[in-house]
Amino acid sequence: MKHLVSLATLLTVPVLAGEPCAQPQSSAAFEVASIHVGQPQSPFSAWGEGVSGGPGSPDPTRILYRNATLGELVRRACGVVWYQVSGPGWLDTERFIIEAKLPTGSTEEDLRHMLQALLQERFHLAFHHETRLLPAFDLAVMRSGLKIVDSAQGHITLGRAKRKPALPSIPPLPRGTGPMMVHGPGFIQAANIRMDLLAETLTHETGGPVHDRTGLGDQFTFTLVWEPDAATAQGVQMLPAAPPGEVSSSVFRALKEQIGLQLVKVKGPVDVVVIDHIDKAPTPN
Repeated sequence: MKHLVSLATLLTVPVLAGEPCAQPQSSAAFEVASIHVGQPQSPFSAWGEGVSGGPGSPDPTRILYRNATLGELVRRACGVVWYQVSGPGWLDTERFIIEAKLPTGSTEEDLRHMLQALLQERFHLAFHHETRLLPAFDLAVMRSGLKIVDSAQGHITLGRAKRKPALPSIPPLPRGTGPMMVHGPGFIQAANIRMDLLAETLTHETGGPVHDRTGLGDQFTFTLVWEPDAATAQGVQMLPAAPPGEVSSSVFRALKEQIGLQLVKVKGPVDVVVIDHIDKAPTPN
């Protein structure tokens, strides 16, 4: 899981939806924390974004959020994914650099409480929970069968659309690595991943939860390509979209044509963190 890389999530490991965002413990606080304004940029345009340090890393008592959006920080603080937060549109445009020192022995749960307390103190974050009925999808194998084989057999698949995909700007992923995924406008590259990680990544394309119903326990290596919509591709220079007509017309069709999977639409209750108030700029350090 720690090797998962996604351009759509600012090159950081996504936080899985877990326990509801609760009020932080009174004792949960960074020893020292500073916040600086980051640089406005497309979420696909820079590799210098993300997070380093913290519990489980070689530097467990320090953490650095590099050019993170307020939306990303709220999601990390609450342990939810992007579709579980409802707030102003600028949550995913205003960026900040946060450097903080953690007490020795802090856990991931402690870190979430500390980050939430920091957002409440410096950005005056206020929120409540709602259960909403959201569109969801089940990722399942088609009746015609899977079109890729597991990575243990040494098979790497570059789609199987009727016309050969044309994305020369996408470099191949290294062989023999742990689970790795790169997700950009119009493509997903995966190396040695399980289908639950593919389902998690597909939430960025469907706009709602995707549940792994494939029943596949193996790991797979493949490249999935489709024509991104104009809004997704706009402003992306380092990863240009594929020429029209040379790849599958949508991620839904690409999954069917190239991998042998389908997304079946369902609905289900989802816990949503609704932001009542958050400042666009923090109080001074």
